[in-house]
This record gives sequence, C-alpha cells and structure tokens, in this order.
Amino acid sequence: MTEFTVATTAFAPGPVRVVLQFAAPPEAPALAHANACLEKFCRLGRCGGLRPTVDSSFTAFAVSAPCAPVVGSDAEALIDIDTMPPGAWHLLRNMLEEPEDETLHPMRVTVAPAAQSLIGGAPLVRLDDENEDEQYPGETAGRPWPLETVDRSFSKSRRALVEFTQEVSNDWFYALRDGLRVWADVLEAGGFAAPKGEPWEVDSILGAIQVFDAWTVEVEVSCFDASEAAWPLMANVIDCYAGHVMPVLKVSIE
Repeated sequence: MTEFTVATTAFAPGPVRVVLQFAAPPEAPALAHANACLEKFCRLGRCGGLRPTVDSSFTAFAVSAPCAPVVGSDAEALIDIDTMPPGAWHLLRNMLEEPEDETLHPMRVTVAPAAQSLIGGAPLVRLDDENEDEQYPGETAGRPWPLETVDRSFSKSRRALVEFTQEVSNDWFYALRDGLRVWADVLEAGGFAAPKGEPWEVDSILGAIQVFDAWTVEVEVSCFDASEAAWPLMANVIDCYAGHVMPVLKVSIE
C-alpha cells in the first residue's frame, strides 16, 4: 500500500510538487502509470469535479511537469491546482494503487506546494466504511438542484438520469458527454475503489451515455464497484457543464 503524506496547504491554488518513491529506480511503465493518474486527476479538476463551491475557480488544473526520475528510486512531477477539498488526494492515491503489478505502485508519495518543503504534513488516512463520507471530496456547495438516490435492490449495474427543464440539443449533449467521460476515467481507474476493496481488486466499467428522452440524459455504469462518494463528483461535473448553459432539474441515481 502507498503511504501518502499531504502538506497542510496542498489544496490551495498554485503549483504542487508530487514526489513518488518506488522500491527501485522507476522504469518507463511506472512513470507512464504515474503520469496517467496525474492527468486523470487534473482533468477531473478542470471539468469542475473538485470545486468546493459553485463559485470556485477550476481552470488551472494541469500537469505542468510530467513525472520523471530525480535521484535513486525517487521521481517527481509538478501539477497546478485550484482550490479543492483536501480529500481529493484520496482519488490520486487510489489510482496509483490500481494496477495489479506492484512494480507500478509507488511506496510513498508526498505532495506539497512547490515553493515550500513539507510543512505540517500529515498522512492521508486509509478509507473505511466509517470515514469515507467525510474523507472523500463531496458535492459542490451551492449547487442549485438535487442529487437523489432512488431506493432499489443491490446491483452492480447502476445509472444516473440527468433531467433538464428543456430539450437537450445535440451540441450540448456531446459537450456534457465529454465531461462525464472524464469522471468515468477516474472511476474506471479505481479512484473511488476504497473502501469497497483494494483498487487492484475491484472494477468499475462505464456503459453508454445517451439521450434517454428529449429532456433527459442517461449515464449507464455497467459495473459499479466503488464508493457512493463517486456520484456527488459526477454531479459536480454536470453542474459545471450545465449550470450556466441549460438548467438541470435534478439527477437521480438508480
């Protein structure tokens, strides 16, 4: 398992240094995996998934310097972030731990603002059934429409129905679909795996994203083996894409 240490200020806007320590000098596959995880993380932020409030800025998220070896078994990357909940780092750790091949997992990760050394850092706790709701990043404060969960018997096949107050145009649907696929990339990469299981033990698979009727978009997840905390972040992305373009009536999770 990856030890993950976070500086107390590593969720404020600005460049953040990500230091990854491997068991041996990292080779190309390990570096490629780390960079893929960082890119998915930043793309989710850039789609509004990690905004703490509806007025929060989110456009700065980017990988500014890809992960590369530095000394011995260490590698470093530089990413830019906007304000985000501290729990967002759980998504990155989960994704880094996802491959079954342990040689791709860093043993330790430290994140801190690039302009400082690690000051007041603390280990990222392991997620369990007791703390996942408070540890994972949650829904954007101030979202003007409800996210509802419809009671149903347990199934790994899930879906979300995004209802609007007017008909969905083709151009707008395609834009929303692209944003939802960014959220699904994090889901499928194990970003929300804990505490359902270790990231390398569980699988989530996106199904179709399609127009359900004239006013509704359907998001199918063929296999959802993840924390329920994934859905509020999907809602954050929907609100970012839809909130100022087409009014959302509600989103229902089934």
